[in-house]
Amino acid sequence: MRTKRFIRLKEIAPLVETYHTPTPAQVECSDESLIVQPYLCRTDKDGYMMNGNGIKSGLRSIVFMGDSFVESMYSEETDRFVSQTERLLEVGGERFQCLNAGYSGSSTLQIVNSLINKVYPTVGPNSYVVLQVPHSDRDYIHEEGSYWNQTPRGATILPASGTIQDGLPVGSEATRTALNLAISTAWHLKIKLILATTPFRRGDFNSDAPLRRIYRRNADRYQTTLQRRLEMCQVVRAIAAESRRVSFLDGEAALSGSPEYFQDELHLNRSGQNAYAAFLARSLKEILS
Repeated sequence: MRTKRFIRLKEIAPLVETYHTPTPAQVECSDESLIVQPYLCRTDKDGYMMNGNGIKSGLRSIVFMGDSFVESMYSEETDRFVSQTERLLEVGGERFQCLNAGYSGSSTLQIVNSLINKVYPTVGPNSYVVLQVPHSDRDYIHEEGSYWNQTPRGATILPASGTIQDGLPVGSEATRTALNLAISTAWHLKIKLILATTPFRRGDFNSDAPLRRIYRRNADRYQTTLQRRLEMCQVVRAIAAESRRVSFLDGEAALSGSPEYFQDELHLNRSGQNAYAAFLARSLKEILS
């Protein structure tokens, strides 16, 4: 029987209303700032997460794309930084509709697919996209096949064929390839792209309990991962500096020095959501004006 395959569009299904509670494994890798309770997840007809501010019409859109950092599943709906940014941001009297297109485990290559096949037809040209370059990339670019790997979360085509050709870009070269694809795609679709490094928890490994639990007290493994995350952020900065087609936000520089803003290694707690929303509102006001 012939196998039917499909290109994966990473999104939460449209028009859902569900609750998500942190699992025991997620609680183990977090600190006390993660409140264990059900968190509401609602999506609109296009599969964007609702932000609790009410549906906006007639406003230009700013779409935030990324992985679970943007999704912010284990934060209250109105606390998520996309929701707060919408309430805070005003430029010359203009307000904006801020849309949350985050999805856990998304890679930059999968975001390019969503940019073409979801974002562009739903918000149109002259909209803005903030691409929070996902730390999920760090998990993929060192796999066999890089962004085109065969892992259950990372595969771009399902079911995967099992065939990976030699010569595909890996590591930093892969990050550069995917980001240049995103920049070129947005440029030709007349979408105004804003690249952003994504912050993460950095602390003293000897005393930071969540980091020690995540890495099973293996300092070498933590240092390897840390260096890969920092290297990826440097690639994002370099690409943004080289291109005249994008604006840039350095989220990693803004928050990564403050472990108190994170529930775990990669996700913001309530204080972090507040701080990041304030950073975004300030920075976007400068870019948009």
